[in-house]
Amino acid sequence: MAKQGGRHVGRTIALSIVALLFAAVIAYGAYMAYSIKQVNACFAQAQSSYAQMQTDVEAQQYTNALEDARAAATSTSEASTLMEGWQWNVAAVLPVLGTDVQAARSLGSISNDLSQDAVLPVLESWDSLINKGAITNGQLDILKIPTMITQIKDLFGALTNASALVDDCKVRVDAVPDSHFDSINESRTMLSEAITSADEALVQFDEISQAISEITNAVNGVVGQ
Repeated sequence: MAKQGGRHVGRTIALSIVALLFAAVIAYGAYMAYSIKQVNACFAQAQSSYAQMQTDVEAQQYTNALEDARAAATSTSEASTLMEGWQWNVAAVLPVLGTDVQAARSLGSISNDLSQDAVLPVLESWDSLINKGAITNGQLDILKIPTMITQIKDLFGALTNASALVDDCKVRVDAVPDSHFDSINESRTMLSEAITSADEALVQFDEISQAISEITNAVNGVVGQ
């Protein structure tokens, strides 16, 4: 009887451990599914911000465009933060799921590069010119050009860098493989759309900067005579 009782207790403990492990796996899976949806929501917000930024740039609402860019940067930063938790680190080493984590983190890296290194430097350089009175309603004050050469060069440099980075982001996002999770695939699509919106906005700045460059060169030529 004692042996039977011992076997019964042992079996009960084993079943309890299995039940706890099963519950832990279910809870972990539920958390990851929820976290992936949160990341997807961040990409959706970023994509919306970039679309609005493009609209504001076209309408010469540059202050609003800068706020849009900052909002997009915040959203992409939040997505990256969500993917830094230990739960994601565990998933990264699991079979199958690891490739999904890698895909999602790649999207996060691309989106951060787009916002922090491509878009924001251009809009902040432009905002600097506006704050110093060099640009009003999209028009350059010719008389202030000689005192704003450094800021204008910063804008040109930011645009050159942004153009190369946007092209790089396009290549990298296209290289991200399909995921087993629809939310991650949707995030990839939204990031691709965000890159397009950012590119269109930067084209507007590039066209303006070319006009500024011509005016700057002309003014410098007159001043130098």
